[in-house]
Amino acid sequence: MPVKNHVPLVSRYTLRNSKLRRPTEGTPITKEETLTRIIRRTCFVTSVALLLLFSIAAGASTQKKDKKTKRVDEAIVQSKRAAETFDRVMKSVDQTAFQKVFDQAKVVGVVQIDQGGTLLTALIGGKGLFCLRDAAGWGTPVFFYIGGGSLGPQFGTKSSSIILLFMNDNAASWLSEKSVVLQGEKKIIPGPTTEAPDPAVNIYGYIVTEGKSIGFAHKKLTILPDNDLNQAVYGLKAHEVLSKNDLKDQPGIPEEISSFRKLLGQASPIK
Repeated sequence: MPVKNHVPLVSRYTLRNSKLRRPTEGTPITKEETLTRIIRRTCFVTSVALLLLFSIAAGASTQKKDKKTKRVDEAIVQSKRAAETFDRVMKSVDQTAFQKVFDQAKVVGVVQIDQGGTLLTALIGGKGLFCLRDAAGWGTPVFFYIGGGSLGPQFGTKSSSIILLFMNDNAASWLSEKSVVLQGEKKIIPGPTTEAPDPAVNIYGYIVTEGKSIGFAHKKLTILPDNDLNQAVYGLKAHEVLSKNDLKDQPGIPEEISSFRKLLGQASPIK
């Protein structure tokens, strides 16, 4: 009477077509041995697949961490450059008029910009950080892009810095928008170099050349939040940082970034 075969279909197929022999005895392998080999191979393939998946996941996690680290490093570099630019202006011999404007400003932005092409066709672009002042003092620096048409003959070098000063609460609120096109009521007015600031002006602008601030005007620039950097440093988008304004107690913020706000506080403390 034939013995019932309880080996799965795939195993029976393997058994019928198997030419395997015992390497030492030369006799056909048993059904049990073949099934054992199939199970072992299946487990091996599964283990390799899982190992590959874990390796891919670990690599993706490392890449994500590396990308965040690079962005934080970039934010630190921007903060240092902004602090150096602002410090040079405040230490220049002719900064009296700038100081008067700065003392009344609600927002200060320092942007490193580059210009390419000819004076007629060039586009400018750059990155920088802005600080909002409220009753408690200067808030957490927020990172932004800026770009647009050429600054023209007033902008004589390929790379330089600009300082933007938003003079009232209404102007300061524009930075919470998805983008700020600096035209119309939002246009940049050349910052005064001798006289006192005009209370009707919303935004004053200065080009920083050799440590000196020179007023400039522009109607084609656009400001956009750099949320890659904001989220890498704070875990928040630009408008969220601005709404909180003071994240000094949040752990993990590099001291180099906080130092820019401290510099502003020293240059124009709350009175």
